[in-house]
Amino acid sequence: MPLAFGGSDEQTIVRSSAPIPTAPESGATEMTVDLPSGSPLKSGAQRDPSLDETMARPAPARAEPATDGHDAGHSDSNSETLAPSALPTIRVAPGASPLLAGYDILGVLGRGGMGVVYKARQRGLNRLVALKMILSGDHAADADRARFRAEGEAVARLEHPNIVRIYEVGEQGGRPFFSLEFIEGGSLQQKLIDTPLRHREAADMVRQLASAMHYAHTRGIVHRDLKPANILLTPEGAPKITDFGLAKKIEGENLNTGTGAVLGTPAYMAPEQAEGRNRDVGPPADIYSMGAILYDLLTGRPPFVGETILDTLQQVQKSEPVPPMRLQPNVPRDLQTICLKCLEKAPEQRYASAQALADDLAAFLEDRPIQARPTPVWERAGKWAKRNPMAAALTGVCTAVALALMVGGPLLAGYEHTLRKDANEQRDLAREHERVATRNLEEAQRQERRARDNFRQAEKAVEEMYLRVGEERLQNEPRFEVVRRDLLLKAQTFYETFQAEKKDDAAFRKEMAWTYGRLGRIRELLGQPEASAKDYRAAAAIYRDLDGPESRHELAVVQNRLAVVLASSNRASEAEQAHREALTLLTALTRDFPDNASYRRQLATLYNDRAIQLQTMNRSTDAETAYQTALTLYDRLTTDEPDVVVYRLEQSKTQVNLAVLWTSLRPEMAEKGYRDAIARLEELV
Repeated sequence: MPLAFGGSDEQTIVRSSAPIPTAPESGATEMTVDLPSGSPLKSGAQRDPSLDETMARPAPARAEPATDGHDAGHSDSNSETLAPSALPTIRVAPGASPLLAGYDILGVLGRGGMGVVYKARQRGLNRLVALKMILSGDHAADADRARFRAEGEAVARLEHPNIVRIYEVGEQGGRPFFSLEFIEGGSLQQKLIDTPLRHREAADMVRQLASAMHYAHTRGIVHRDLKPANILLTPEGAPKITDFGLAKKIEGENLNTGTGAVLGTPAYMAPEQAEGRNRDVGPPADIYSMGAILYDLLTGRPPFVGETILDTLQQVQKSEPVPPMRLQPNVPRDLQTICLKCLEKAPEQRYASAQALADDLAAFLEDRPIQARPTPVWERAGKWAKRNPMAAALTGVCTAVALALMVGGPLLAGYEHTLRKDANEQRDLAREHERVATRNLEEAQRQERRARDNFRQAEKAVEEMYLRVGEERLQNEPRFEVVRRDLLLKAQTFYETFQAEKKDDAAFRKEMAWTYGRLGRIRELLGQPEASAKDYRAAAAIYRDLDGPESRHELAVVQNRLAVVLASSNRASEAEQAHREALTLLTALTRDFPDNASYRRQLATLYNDRAIQLQTMNRSTDAETAYQTALTLYDRLTTDEPDVVVYRLEQSKTQVNLAVLWTSLRPEMAEKGYRDAIARLEELV
């Protein structure tokens, strides 16, 4: 049985006991290779002159994309490309007789050695379909008819939003056919065109594919030919798996597959497929193929690309893939780990199921620890903090202060007890925890040399152990002013060191913007308004060049702090401009992402800060409006998430600010404002 390939299918079928051509010629569509059963691919057999007219050079790693939305993904996956003259003669001009009763043929979507796929309209339901037919009809070989029938049966068993649906299976005039859902968005292969996707888009794409294949596996179907050309995209970009021509039932061999046959596409097939061990091909082979697709989406090329098909097959069996981060340094380490686990040579070392792969990709997208590798405790804490920033901030402050000030019991009670301790004892304890934090930072910095995301873990340690304690818990305690200033200076030193090391590294632009923002806040707390404003402006300049809602959110936060610093320096017009930009950004974000509590909280904070600025400018009426807007936003937050203490605390502070304003603007309302604030705070206590 020959190895056949052609068109955009890049399809490979290899069987044993056939000679290898030594001088392939262009234009033909088949070649044969010697594949002893149970052994790796070998070359060097004698050439068979009778095969001269069937030799061909291998297809490229990525074939030219088809021009129609349904490219070779709807063509027969087990066949070579035929010349148009090999197809049945079909006229599609107006008034022409249809090929099948009940269908109007509109054009050809894809061709193969065994089958052809037409774009057609089903008259009875007036819908577009992809109509797949076997070419030779009554004269088709039994194996071809069995394979065609097996594909229809496989698809008919599956009903999933990410699998192309089958509408009808039948036979007319001795010609078997089935009609499929018509997908208009083209194939994933067309979307790639050697250009990687953004890593979150790639992860979500493969997550959907993995969920669909888990569904197929639970119903006893293994695809065996997953690749970008067999993934169709809806106009909205949702992936749909098609072309189950090589599908195999898990409980038993495929009807047309013998031991020693190599079925699939070399660049995306699993090692057990490349070796022809078809009895060992099961769900892990599809998991490998999805890993190869993910690799392609992240790097712009499959994991293995040889000069010939045999080279590619040997690489699949023997070589380890180049880690994606070497080809694209911005690929997240967790996503690389998931990809490489799918590409393990031994099936048992891959994910236990396609659902496990989907779950790990979902964990990556939600910033949760993945299961593909043991996650250190400090990294788990960092990921949890990223998902729950408000809870993390409160937990970090409580833990740091509780350890630093030797308290017990609830936070407020413990804090009150700690303030009565001797200042020298607290300073010694703070220094001890500083040494612990320093050791953690040194370890995190060593890890950072190998991967950029470790900086975020070190930054978390600084944030919790230095900056937040100095900013939030000790700022109003005169006895700890020395400790507080020392903590802030330690945090400043950390950020300045990172800034000096990475200022010319383009890969760390987002981290550099974050660093400038934190330095601006530290210098603001240390009473250095000019230096603080300079840092905030540097952070804003970088954020404006970055894409995505998170970068726009961080830009709004930086501009709000800049406005506060400028207002404190009597630079009202500049402060007004900064506040206006922040307000525009956050208003748009809360409109586009109404369920994002972080964006809504920051907008409420901005209105509170804006009101304070207006109040200092003697614009009392405008300040009152801003305070009331902030309170309205906090009301919605506390209604949606009543257990988040931080929202209620900030709401109480805003209520106090409004009561202070009313003292001079509306004295009759001031007392009620104070009582409302007191009631909120007493409820919190």
